[in-house]
This record gives sequence, structure tokens and C-alpha cells, in this order.
Amino acid sequence: MYFARDGSASALAGVQLYALGFVGVVRFVVDSNSKSALRHECVRHRDTREEALDDARADAQELVRRWAEERVHIDDL
Repeated sequence: MYFARDGSASALAGVQLYALGFVGVVRFVVDSNSKSALRHECVRHRDTREEALDDARADAQELVRRWAEERVHIDDL
């Protein structure tokens, strides 16, 4: 498991084994300030656990970054 954070937003990423390899999965993003959550699935199939985890980490960080940017933009309106 891996948590990405940016301010009040965080995302959970993990790796699952399946028949032909590994799957990197990002499950959700939560903003603790607004108490809102976004269920989002980023799923990528890879041959090794390390590749799948790297992809899931990158997806989690990108999703949290975008979530934080959009929350800031909305708050500025």
C-alpha cells in the first residue's frame, strides 16, 4: 500500500496479483478539509510487482496533485 498526499488530499495505491501478472490500482482520493471523496480507479497491468507499484504511485500522486489544484481553483472563485 502507498499513500500520496498533497495538503489535505490523499490517495491510496496498491498492487494486486492476477493470473498473468500484477495490477497497480489507485482506489480513491479524499480531501480531509472538505470531507469529500472521489472514488477513482486507475488500473494498469504490468509484468512485475515493482512496475505495477511504480505505476500506482505515479497515478496516485498525479490524481492527488490534480485534486488539490482543482480544489484551490474552486476555492478561489
